Amino acid sequence: MNRQIPLFHYTTFESFLKIFYSGKLKFGDAVNLNDILEKNKQMGASNLKQLPLLFALRDTLNSYRQISFTMDFEDNKRGCMSNSMWYHYGDRYNGVCIEFDFEKISLPESIVHGRVSYRSLLKDDLLIPKNAETINDVESFVSQNIEKIFFEKTSDWSYENEYRLICRNEDYLDIENAISAIYFTNCDSVYVKATETIVGDMFPTRYINYYTLNGERTPIDDGTKSMRRKIEGVEQRHKGHKTWMQQAEEYYLENKKDKRKSLIMDRYEE
Repeated sequence: MNRQIPLFHYTTFESFLKIFYSGKLKFGDAVNLNDILEKNKQMGASNLKQLPLLFALRDTLNSYRQISFTMDFEDNKRGCMSNSMWYHYGDRYNGVCIEFDFEKISLPESIVHGRVSYRSLLKDDLLIPKNAETINDVESFVSQNIEKIFFEKTSDWSYENEYRLICRNEDYLDIENAISAIYFTNCDSVYVKATETIVGDMFPTRYINYYTLNGERTPIDDGTKSMRRKIEGVEQRHKGHKTWMQQAEEYYLENKKDKRKSLIMDRYEE
């Protein structure tokens, strides 16, 4: 349960605004997904007489909706620190990652939720029972196998570390007062500053950063305002003077035509 609190949702900045102002998360398609095995769920009829039931199965599956979250990872990495998720779902690092307190999310009883399990290979096809005859029978078949149908994916997708919500009769999930933080990969963009103004003190605005520990680059999160103050402090100290990086670039541009000349700078102006 600890891995389910909090949950993280990667999205665009525009979608975050809709979520924040509406207090709702929209359920998406649960069938036509980016996973080809999920998109083409392997289920069939037990005999030729049941072929019409396959169309009932199609419509039943298409009636399901889902919302996906990312959990904290087992190696103590936060759910908001996945480079892959930032690229694929966070608008290629330009979007946001919303942190939710799972206990504060209002879940209707009709919603089925849980962790997605990952397997090297998925098991054989599911067949409609031989005694199934009606749409009700098909709906019951899907309901009884909902975990296998909607909560299993191949290990190619394990980087998503997904916690999934599935339902049939809901269009939106009530997340009013459930947002506990929002994360960016930049601390001074227009989006960041706009968010700080919009949310005020309702929840923290955080910045994903990296530092070196034992020779490895480790992700951390810092406040956007505190990180910006650090950067502004450095800029203030160099106000009216060129930074070492600026001096180094100028030296390079002055000498780059001669590929044999040393680019080592022995002295920098303070």
